[in-house]
Amino acid sequence: MDDLKRNWKQEKARAVPNVNAQALLSKAETFKKSSIKFQYGNVLILSITLTFYLIFFYRFLIYGTLLSKVGFIIMSVPLLIRIIAEIISISKGRNIKLYDNAFQHNDQLIRYTAFRKWMHGPVTYTIMALYTIGYYFIMVQFAELVSGWLIVTMCIAYPVVAYLIIMQVRKGIKNEMRQLYLLSEYYKEIEN
Repeated sequence: MDDLKRNWKQEKARAVPNVNAQALLSKAETFKKSSIKFQYGNVLILSITLTFYLIFFYRFLIYGTLLSKVGFIIMSVPLLIRIIAEIISISKGRNIKLYDNAFQHNDQLIRYTAFRKWMHGPVTYTIMALYTIGYYFIMVQFAELVSGWLIVTMCIAYPVVAYLIIMQVRKGIKNEMRQLYLLSEYYKEIEN
């Protein structure tokens, strides 16, 4: 009789939803939304930057030297590729089903996190390097439009400004990767 009672209590406990799992799923949903919001912000900022480049190109560089046109392309095309990659990433992030099988979700999350790491690693560094090369190519055209001291100032200030921007971007990337790691940990905990 005691075995029957113990089995009954165990089955009853299994039938009651795990409140801890619900709380973890709620946190996971919050992290997912935060990550996607961050990516929408990236798309917006990169799109505004690309729009600025296009306006600037048609205003100042359309009749410029071949080197400045190459510099513009070197700066703009990777930016466009990054915008497209962010949109793909948003789509991948939205397709992660949080309330399905936790094991399946964790597998999706691992693939998604690997994609984001790739975007934040090799893709971002390549874009920054190309952007820098393009920037200095465009300086050749600027030298014809503005005074020498301004060109020297822009060339010297670029690394400082680039460093500050890189540190800010890095902070955002670390935050997103931390959230994705925590999300993965939540799902590992749910699986157990």
